[in-house]
Amino acid sequence: MSEFTLQLELDMDVMQSIFGQYDSHIAKIEKQLGVMVLDREGVLRIKGEKANAEKAEKLILSLA
Repeated sequence: MSEFTLQLELDMDVMQSIFGQYDSHIAKIEKQLGVMVLDREGVLRIKGEKANAEKAEKLILSLA
């Protein structure tokens, strides 16, 4: 199992909406897809297996 990382740059308002109150929305995405989503200096990083990270990316972009 190799770790894969994707990076997305999103508007801060969009990121707040995607993360949700107390990060509840992003926690659901992480749990369902087995990935870790981090916000570092305005860049969203998705870590996990490549297929799952790509699914998370598509889901997040569809919410943006």
